[in-house]
Parts: sequence; C-alpha cells; structure tokens
Amino acid sequence: MKVQNSPFVDYLRTAKLNRCVEAVFEVLARLLGIILVYVFLNTVLIFFGLLDSQNDLMVSLLILPVLYILKDSYKIIEPYTVSVELYKTEISVTRGLLTKVTDTLEFPTVDNIEVTKTIFGRIYNHASIRLIAPGGWVEIPHLYDFEKFVDHVHRAKEKD
Repeated sequence: MKVQNSPFVDYLRTAKLNRCVEAVFEVLARLLGIILVYVFLNTVLIFFGLLDSQNDLMVSLLILPVLYILKDSYKIIEPYTVSVELYKTEISVTRGLLTKVTDTLEFPTVDNIEVTKTIFGRIYNHASIRLIAPGGWVEIPHLYDFEKFVDHVHRAKEKD
C-alpha cells in the first residue's frame, strides 16, 4: 500500500538495457577469471607432477566459486523490475520480480546523497543515487538525468 504525502510529479527514467548488458559483462568477466585460474593451476600442478591428467579435483574446487558468481546473475534482469516515482517532496522506488519492495523517502529528511557511476554510466550519463536519511536509505538504480534529480532534492530540502 502506497501512502504519498505530496502530489505526483513524474516517473523517472532508469537505464534498463545498458545495465543488463553491463551486468552480463560483469558475470562473464568473473567466469573468465575462474577459467583462467583453472587453466593456470591445472598447468602448474601437472607440470610439477602433483596432479595427473584427471581434472576431477580441479573441477570440484572451482564449482563453488562459479556458483558464487552465478548467484549474482539476477542483476541481469533486475533493471527491468525497477519503477521510480517522483513526488514533490518525496521519492518512491519499487523493485522486484517475485517479491515487490517499495522504499519511500521524504526529501527534507535526507542527510547525504551518494552518486555512483559505472563504466556504462559514464558513457550514457546515468548513475545510481543513494539518499541517506536518519531512519535508513533509498537507492535509485541507474537514473538518467541524475543531476537534475539531485538539484530537485536540494530545492525540496531548502523549502522545508
């Protein structure tokens, strides 16, 4: 149930496809790292005679890191589950595919604003914004026109 105390202004646009592509590259880069470690260790251990040609030991040692990397694969579809609603004095961020989570924060309570830009964020001009208040924080992932939004937050804080 949404409870907003101020009039609706706009839906904010977030990067969806750009973030999905970036997340795919992140997962693939991590998997490539695991493959390189596997090849290196396998070659060194066979060279020193510590491992015969059986790769069962090496494969079993690498299953856990691969599973650890693949647990983050939800980040590939996560951008399509985010909805950001801007109100005059507050922000509401809804995310999640099966479990929907809605975070709402009033601008006058904001103490700090963190801006995080990824590589694609620098290229396509989007950033993740974290609004920090005494009771918690709200993250707005991969927001386009984030400078305008940060200015909106500062103006809303000054009016209060």
